[in-house]
Amino acid sequence: MSGKQKKKTSKTTSSKNNNINKKSSVEVNKKEVKVKDNIVKEEIKNDKSTSSTTRKEEVKVTNNSGGSLASKIALLIVIIVILILLFLKSCDKNEKYAIKFDTNGGNAITEQLISKDGKIKRPSDPVREGYKFIGWFKDGEVYDFDTEVTSDMTIEARWEKVSTDTSKKEVTDLTLSQDNMSLTLDDESQLMVSFEPIGAEAEVVWSSSDEEIATVDSTGKIKALKEGTVTITVATKDGKYQKTCTITVGKSATTKPSTNKTTSTKTPAKTPAKGNNTTTTKKPTKTPTKTVTVTNVTIADDGKVQSEGTSISLTANISPKNATNKKLTWSSSDESIATVDKNGKVTLKKYGVVKITAKSNNGKTATRTITIYPNPALYKLVLIGKGSGFSPITYKFQIKRQNTVFTDWSKAVYNGIILTQSVKRYPGFVTKEGTAIVTIGDYGNFTIDVEIQTEV
Repeated sequence: MSGKQKKKTSKTTSSKNNNINKKSSVEVNKKEVKVKDNIVKEEIKNDKSTSSTTRKEEVKVTNNSGGSLASKIALLIVIIVILILLFLKSCDKNEKYAIKFDTNGGNAITEQLISKDGKIKRPSDPVREGYKFIGWFKDGEVYDFDTEVTSDMTIEARWEKVSTDTSKKEVTDLTLSQDNMSLTLDDESQLMVSFEPIGAEAEVVWSSSDEEIATVDSTGKIKALKEGTVTITVATKDGKYQKTCTITVGKSATTKPSTNKTTSTKTPAKTPAKGNNTTTTKKPTKTPTKTVTVTNVTIADDGKVQSEGTSISLTANISPKNATNKKLTWSSSDESIATVDKNGKVTLKKYGVVKITAKSNNGKTATRTITIYPNPALYKLVLIGKGSGFSPITYKFQIKRQNTVFTDWSKAVYNGIILTQSVKRYPGFVTKEGTAIVTIGDYGNFTIDVEIQTEV
């Protein structure tokens, strides 16, 4: 082969080799690219998978976080609301109301601060010289200290003018239930003492002029011990007033059996004549009955306070118990005040003092003095209208006893206003039905009903 051909062949071979190498290199490169591409794809796939999982987890976490946050917010809101309510309640409880006391001339009373729905503590009664405290009032009515407080308020004291003489009524005289009586041995009897004027009181001392004949205890109870005459005295402790009762003690008036012995001579019985069937009977001789006379009469006292419009039954005790004639005659010292029937039943018609007497057929008497007090149920204060004028207004009123105008009263206190028979103008007089305190003579104070008959 020529040199040119060898070179050409060598070139051709080299070129082929180069081509083959190039081709191999390309294929290798392609494989590398494919591998790389696969790797990239795998990485992308892995990244996508990881990204997806991460997103899901993030979403899940986000969802969980969102739910937890909402619950926390709701719980927080509830807590805040509760705290606000507790705060408001605390503020409400801490709210205080000022309570003032207007004593209307009496000594000052300290103001009170009361929580809402609390109750006012009743203060000590105020004092005002020359007046009697009636009570605490609000809006013309007696204040109820059990009422719950809901606002500031002022309650006022009401007064009743009284006499500056606060001493007890002085006794001007005393009376015994009996001036004399007759007793038999071992009898007991009760003397009663009363004072004048009505309502007066005093300590008394009882005594007997001869305690061998009769004794008397500290209540006026007498016991007969021996025949004779004795004087029982009752006197006020200061010795200014006294009364006496003469007691005559006699033997027990009982019928004793006869001590005369009777003898009888036995006479042979006569044989009745033939044909005569009759017998003769001798009548016994009657022993005459001895009359037992009444020696003493007493009337029991139950000590109860009596009021008009009622009735009581008095019981009289007769000595001796075996008296032959126990009939009594009853009488009243004033039948306009009280009457008494044949059995001792007393009808108390009106207030006052009356003496009821029981008298035996032989003139023995016992007297019971009864003090009859006014009966509040029979009286009422009646508002019958008002006259013209604005300040003050003239109010017309009456006090009635069983629907009859009653004039024998001293004064009345209605809603803190003092009413008398001569004064009838009362600024701010509250015309509302209720009760009034009325004074009648020397019988003390009585609560009566108030009635409004016409619009005032």
